[in-house]
Amino acid sequence: MRSALNQTLPRDLYEVIVVKNFRDEAIDRELQERGVVNLYSNDVTVGGTVHEALEVARGDVVSLLDDDDEFLPEKLERVYAAFRTGIDYYHNGRVVVNEAGKVLRKEGHRALIKGDEEKVRYALQIAIAQLMHFNNSSISVRKSVLKKDWVKNCDLPFDVFAFTAALFSARVMVDDPIPLTLFRVHSQHLGADLNSFDGNLAAELRATLRRVSDFAYLLSVVRGTPYERVVKYFYLDQKLAFWGLPERPQLGSPGVGVLSAGDVIEWASFLPYFQHHLRFFIFRSLTPALPKAARRAVAKFTFDLEVRQALG
Repeated sequence: MRSALNQTLPRDLYEVIVVKNFRDEAIDRELQERGVVNLYSNDVTVGGTVHEALEVARGDVVSLLDDDDEFLPEKLERVYAAFRTGIDYYHNGRVVVNEAGKVLRKEGHRALIKGDEEKVRYALQIAIAQLMHFNNSSISVRKSVLKKDWVKNCDLPFDVFAFTAALFSARVMVDDPIPLTLFRVHSQHLGADLNSFDGNLAAELRATLRRVSDFAYLLSVVRGTPYERVVKYFYLDQKLAFWGLPERPQLGSPGVGVLSAGDVIEWASFLPYFQHHLRFFIFRSLTPALPKAARRAVAKFTFDLEVRQALG
């Protein structure tokens, strides 16, 4: 919250809205003293809480900020200037830090997409390369672009929902390599305590099922449009992620509980777009076919790698 207030953009040009699921006397008092709109929510979904903020937001442009990230001081000034040029969707670069605040790396890409033809032509390669959608805290979007029904039905991956909405209605989409966000890698990204590998597996299973459900919904509303294949990529990616987990409980839903030959063939059709991410494509494709012990070993290796990164 303080990073959103300590901006070079004059304070009278923007408002800060906090949505949280708890009440705290000291925090609530500081929010009030600093002129922050303080919303209490019982909603457990990301889309639900964002929707509640949109209902009271007075501005035309929304910059999202997750509770574990920060804005750099010039973030909103640059966003303000960008949207005055006619941009509808803006994604900025980020500085990746660990729990101790140590800089791990800087990430950013440059892209400018204008008009429906360019969006259709480049949408899939942008999605696979994670150029314009990764990380809520790097996204700013014109409020009119966000489709309210989609927002309310988003459980977890709001960044993909906002990106897809922009494909439908944004006139100009920009990926700016300038780092304007601190993106924090930490133990809770793993979904469990650092010392609990099995706890992390359980949390990852729950999160993957939530993402698959989200993308199944999004797929149903974009079916028959030029962007159906983009959402199908996200859906199959998370479906394969589910099948790559060590524990795969039998589910009643045929959408997740069955990995069909058609799913595999369609996933293989995305290969030409993975020219710079071939290792990920191979990993995602082969892991579901491994025996349980091997899948568990892969998951443990990934877990240890992420723990080392978080701790620095």
